[in-house]
Amino acid sequence: MNLTELATAENELYAIVLQAHGTMEDKAIQLRSKGVYDKYKQIHKWYADQSENELESLKRGLFIQWYALSEPPCFTGINELALEAERKIINQVNKLIASDSMDYELRWMLKHYSTWDYVFERFMDFKELQEWIANKKGDELPDTIDRSEMAKRGQTGRYWNSLINSSNKH
Repeated sequence: MNLTELATAENELYAIVLQAHGTMEDKAIQLRSKGVYDKYKQIHKWYADQSENELESLKRGLFIQWYALSEPPCFTGINELALEAERKIINQVNKLIASDSMDYELRWMLKHYSTWDYVFERFMDFKELQEWIANKKGDELPDTIDRSEMAKRGQTGRYWNSLINSSNKH
């Protein structure tokens, strides 16, 4: 699959999430029975496998990891990711920090994610990442983003477009 196909798959899964109804538990049962959690786990694994060679895959994979822990699965469709895939993503982030080669967008994304420090507690053995988080490095959210380009990035784009929107930034 390519990035466009993966974004489409994410959007299709999110449409199923939006159709779930009832209590949080009811929604979780519906999503599990429709295979949404398993499909998202596979999408994340694909991003992780490509993360060393493709920065966009790294960004999307990192977002999914963060979102899996920061929001209830019944609202995102993301649950129970493979630890091996998560470690691939974190390892690549750690390498980029160590070589001081994160791009601007990854820096502000990571800064945002790291405000939920518990998300990264499982990765204490990645020293550069932990130091980066402890020193609160990174940039503030940008004043503008390309909303149409962000919309092509699956749930990553959906989230950032909604956040930038809610803070009155265009």
